[in-house]
Amino acid sequence: MSGYSPGRALEPVLWTITVIAIAATAVEIAHLVALPRVPAPAIWASADLSWPMHRDSLGQNAARIVEHDPFRVERRPPDVAFGTLAGGTSASTATPARPQLTLSGIVGGPPWAALLTGVPGHEGTVLVHAGDTLSGFTVLAVHAASLTISGMDTTWHLTVNDPWH
Repeated sequence: MSGYSPGRALEPVLWTITVIAIAATAVEIAHLVALPRVPAPAIWASADLSWPMHRDSLGQNAARIVEHDPFRVERRPPDVAFGTLAGGTSASTATPARPQLTLSGIVGGPPWAALLTGVPGHEGTVLVHAGDTLSGFTVLAVHAASLTISGMDTTWHLTVNDPWH
């Protein structure tokens, strides 16, 4: 059976399009290869280490850096060592450690009283009311579930310690 078939007529057209696409790709690749290349970045030569190194050169350089402190405006070491105050005392001994205050419970009803543990100079738990002063600490307020106490340049807002939850 001979006759006209649309599939057979379409095949030469598709082959022609494929050959043209391959030829265009080859031309583009040849064009990309012909583009001027960007030079590689220049790499600076490393320091010439052929000169003899002196054993004390590291110590001399370290001393020069310390004498002309690059991290200070005055370019000299500070008059006071790090961690000390102007009087020569250590910063850690100048301020006492902050106590570990714990609110153990609230007692009564308005006015409330609080059971406070960890107050310096007092062993165990202390019963405090609003306005009380203990070892430089002032109880500012006592509420149904919290306490506000001030001292040592700090104000603590403590809540009742509930170890069961």
